[in-house]
Amino acid sequence: MEKFFIYLYDHPKELLMRIAKTTNRDKSIPVNIESLITDKDDCFGNEWELSHKSCLSCSEYETCMVLYLENNNTNLAAIKKDHKHFFDELDWKAIPWDDIYEEILLSPGEISIEDFRSTVKTLSKCIDDETVNMKIQNWLIENEIKITKGCLYSY
Repeated sequence: MEKFFIYLYDHPKELLMRIAKTTNRDKSIPVNIESLITDKDDCFGNEWELSHKSCLSCSEYETCMVLYLENNNTNLAAIKKDHKHFFDELDWKAIPWDDIYEEILLSPGEISIEDFRSTVKTLSKCIDDETVNMKIQNWLIENEIKITKGCLYSY
């Protein structure tokens, strides 16, 4: 079993010891930052440096960097306070595309494009209007839906 190593420091520039991580994490799966557990005595997520020799040789370099920036970024805290959602929280799978398609087929002309845009934007947590419009435009083309007088119809 492959082991991941992290370094412990008394001071960011001083290497004390190297300890093998006990987990073998699949790096092809996205990491949930909230699920990572950090120890105050451990450098992981606490003392990351861009070009430090020990950081560069650590197998958890990228994860440590993200965790460090998440925990130590005052600008990020201010942005989170001001905005409810971030662009990278976007989730197109949260939209019931099949249900919307059936509704358009069963009740043509009853769903307005503005209501559709608003629903897609809210459910997907997308904060960018242009991205929402592009996704909707592509979906309409793929599903052969047309807009007539601001309402949705199937061909």
